[in-house]
Amino acid sequence: MRNAAMTGQGDGLTLSDIQRQAVEAPKGKWAFLGGPGAGKTLVIGQRAIRLVAEGIAPADRVLVLAPAGRAARALRVQIQTGLRGAAGPRATSFYGLALAIVESHYRALGYARSPRILSTNEHRHLLRQLLRQEDPARWDLTGRSISSALENLVYNVVMGVAQNLLSMEEALARMESWGQWQLAELSPFHGRYRERLRRDGVIDIGEALVDAARLLATQPAVAEEFRQTYRYILVDELEEANHVEFQILTHLTDAGTDLLVAGDPAQAINSYRSGTAAHLLSCQESLGTRILASNENFRSGPRVAAFSGVVRPKIALPDDSTAAHRAELSLQNDARGRGESYVVLRPFAYPSDEARWVAEEVQSQIEAGVPPTRIAILVRTQSVPMVRLIVSELSRRGVIVRTPSSRMLLGDPLVRATFDLLRCLSVSFLKSGILSEKTAAVSETAAVYGGGPTAPSPQSGTDLRNDAPNGPDEDSRFLWRLLDSPLVGLPPFGLRELKRALSHSKAIVLSSLTPETLQTLPLSPEVSATLTAFLERLSALQSKLDHDAATLLWEIWRLFPAFRDDALAGGTSALAYRALLEEISSLPVDGRRVKPVELLRYLEDGYFERIPAPSPRGGGVLVGTVHQSKGQHWEVVFLPGLTEGSFPLQASSQDIGALLSRDVDGELAAGPGSADMNVLLRRLRAAEEQRVFHVAVSRARRGLYLSYSRRGADGGSAELPSRFLDPVPMCSAVEVVSEAGEDRRPLNVEGAVAHYRRLLASADPLQQCQSAYALHHLRQSWTQAVRPEEWWENVDRTEGAAPPFPDGRLYLSATRLSSYRNCPLSYQFGQHWGLSDPDGPALTMGSLLHKVLEEYHRPGTSHPQTRETLQELLEKHLDPGAFPYKPIARQARKKISQWLDDYYRHFGQATSALAVEKSFSFALGPHSIRGYIDRIDRLNTGDLELIDYKTSSAMSKAEAEQDLQLALYDLAFYEDTELRSLGRPSRVSYLYLKNIGVKADGKRSYQPTDDTRTRLRSRVQVYAGAIVNELFPPRRSLAEALPGLDAFELERARKGSCMFCGFGWVCSEEGGGEGAG
Repeated sequence: MRNAAMTGQGDGLTLSDIQRQAVEAPKGKWAFLGGPGAGKTLVIGQRAIRLVAEGIAPADRVLVLAPAGRAARALRVQIQTGLRGAAGPRATSFYGLALAIVESHYRALGYARSPRILSTNEHRHLLRQLLRQEDPARWDLTGRSISSALENLVYNVVMGVAQNLLSMEEALARMESWGQWQLAELSPFHGRYRERLRRDGVIDIGEALVDAARLLATQPAVAEEFRQTYRYILVDELEEANHVEFQILTHLTDAGTDLLVAGDPAQAINSYRSGTAAHLLSCQESLGTRILASNENFRSGPRVAAFSGVVRPKIALPDDSTAAHRAELSLQNDARGRGESYVVLRPFAYPSDEARWVAEEVQSQIEAGVPPTRIAILVRTQSVPMVRLIVSELSRRGVIVRTPSSRMLLGDPLVRATFDLLRCLSVSFLKSGILSEKTAAVSETAAVYGGGPTAPSPQSGTDLRNDAPNGPDEDSRFLWRLLDSPLVGLPPFGLRELKRALSHSKAIVLSSLTPETLQTLPLSPEVSATLTAFLERLSALQSKLDHDAATLLWEIWRLFPAFRDDALAGGTSALAYRALLEEISSLPVDGRRVKPVELLRYLEDGYFERIPAPSPRGGGVLVGTVHQSKGQHWEVVFLPGLTEGSFPLQASSQDIGALLSRDVDGELAAGPGSADMNVLLRRLRAAEEQRVFHVAVSRARRGLYLSYSRRGADGGSAELPSRFLDPVPMCSAVEVVSEAGEDRRPLNVEGAVAHYRRLLASADPLQQCQSAYALHHLRQSWTQAVRPEEWWENVDRTEGAAPPFPDGRLYLSATRLSSYRNCPLSYQFGQHWGLSDPDGPALTMGSLLHKVLEEYHRPGTSHPQTRETLQELLEKHLDPGAFPYKPIARQARKKISQWLDDYYRHFGQATSALAVEKSFSFALGPHSIRGYIDRIDRLNTGDLELIDYKTSSAMSKAEAEQDLQLALYDLAFYEDTELRSLGRPSRVSYLYLKNIGVKADGKRSYQPTDDTRTRLRSRVQVYAGAIVNELFPPRRSLAEALPGLDAFELERARKGSCMFCGFGWVCSEEGGGEGAG
């Protein structure tokens, strides 16, 4: 709602003073600059309405421009609404204007007839076709074949050359001088590509812009014609215009042109297509505009506006801004009249927790009365795993989700199944008359373009191994996938039933299915009827194989009820199928319609990979990218996944758009080297990412939710919060919600930092390198504790500092001693410095299994020892929230249930547990050894067996005989008074649950003797003494650091592996040992 400072402007529409000043400005050249919510698009639209409605200019003399078609459409709707159906001015994008210029003057460009404009998809397809005809040996970066990476690179260079009005030679010279790619072959290839365009009478989007700019620059009559046609020009979002678009605008204006441009340099986020705010900031000199600047924000509430101002890039306006409204636009602090607002920041341990919270908050907003269409969830890119997690959580709660242009056409299940059906029809592997000779002919044609391996002949036959998905028979893979699709409509578990039936049949295989042979298979009536109907439809399609692809697809639509069911249920497949038919109708093949085999050729060439599926009709919560949100706003906005690498997005090293942009010319005029260029590119990327974040934040009106996870999508890798959250402590408008257990920084991480900082002063370059590596990775997990600016300041050891173990006494567990034995350096990271983070699905599963078996075997319990009891205990202790993702929790339940099946067969009733989770403590020299024994069994002989459960892979029997932890368990019965009273163990065993089989009990045992106990005491003394003296050598240096160790221990350490160490992210010694992977 506008405030009292705003004045009326027709029909109840209100404008602020600065907005009205821009709308009613006298004829001349003006630039209206303002931040988010300043009403820039409103001003452009209202000025266009005023020019026409008040008779100042005829509608056909007014031109409204925007860099993007979406923005142009929004302006068109606003103007048409304001004019109440009267003829309005032309509102189009720069690209649309370029098409009009080229189509009206194509002969001046040397075309015999008006060229057809290639769509983006057709453009990519043509480039891909031409590249695949190239000799790979002539391209430096391709190796044996033309890669998709090279295809993308060539497309980006071709578009970058056009958007910046460069020749290919200029582009290659830029890349070579900046130490980038040596693609000398690109120049002659570009010439061949241009020849192909001329021969076919087509031009691409970039070439249309170049041709339009060239016409206006070199043909004075053409330029004058358009200048006289459009005496009034209004341009929105000028900050997004690239060089060629701005040149077109420049050629359209003269001294008598009435011009109003609008934009915000802090919202320039279009560099991927060479857009730059430089044109907006230089419009005084280049276009002769006067500046009107606004610091108003009529969109966001006070708190959202305050945070938007804090994160806004600091960009100064030109010097002659009007005195009354001069501002730097660094703060959007004039947010008035929108009531309460809020900004919330919340960290999470795992992405699954974050996604669940976002979905819950969205549901709460909807229940509180916010329409779903007024809620948006914005991400940097749709490919981040967070999108899938959030959409899944929202769908589970019944919330409708809109994902504009994020889902590809081939991602629709019925569209994908249709292509699989066409593949199957194109290959003669369905036998016994299901496919006719006509189908076989189509198959032979398909083989020409490599539609898959040659199908097995009817005489040779196949078996289920060759017919299995992902098997050697590619054609059968498509058939299996088709049978599993909603197009066929098998009931749940129907495909499994068919596989089982085929596996038991020696005479019938998948390739030979017919309605008759189906009757001989042991299938349920529903599955049999569904497959029979499917085969009959295949047979009916035979008569259509010589028709064009569109006719065949209409017949598929008519024959298969899945499309009707989807449409009745309000699904999206009907829209996707319609889009597919429209795309097929536009494919030109020598003036005729596309044949089915030719359609498959387009599919194999990747033509359909980049076609987006149409958005479903109706409302819903938007899940989209920041770039898709430009120019829009919502009541509530969520920004999840705010971590380094995701926001800001980790840029590609091949950033062609930035390399070719003329925006860098002035900054590198002194003759750049490759190092200077790399520094500049990093700075430009960082500045653009900050603008993207600012745009994302400023989309919110009332509520803004920020969140991030400390762990990556794999549940293990550490993630850093985005650098754009650094200003949060300085902004009181943000409410920070702490997560329980959020501060996971170890208490003595400073010790690790100080250690490596001391090593940086070492004279050994290797130690310096290793220390910098370790500090870098420590920085990733504990940002505030590891400050890079302090790394190279030498840190001396504190004089007179107390040692970590002042009395020379250790309190050790068997697990900690085993950890040191496996690798002292790993022990230093995990135990001495406390850097370990034991969370993870594997450890959670182990803890869960221990709880189940502890309660099952606890003496004195009343429950029966049955398999059902084990399952009940599993369900009792299983907490899905303890796992990073619900699918992992489901998989853990399944895996543990399998282990319990095997466990129960061997040990479910045959055990006599004396105690479970039995603690012990005893002195060994000056040190104290503590621990727990999972289970103590009384054997028939009266002796004891000690059991320790393991969920990892089993060690060898020889390793078990020398195991330190098992030996300590045995020793506890000689040193601990309470345990001594129970008896003596004759066997100490690890019980590996995943290794229990039909005959194998999964045990690895240690048979204690007096000699092994004596050897154990010696080893413990050596290891404990090393810990007291802070000796933490890498495994391969153990012999030099601990000369008192026996030969077996030294050989064991030498052969150890670092492959599965949890400290590879920080260890500078990673890879040591014979077994290292």
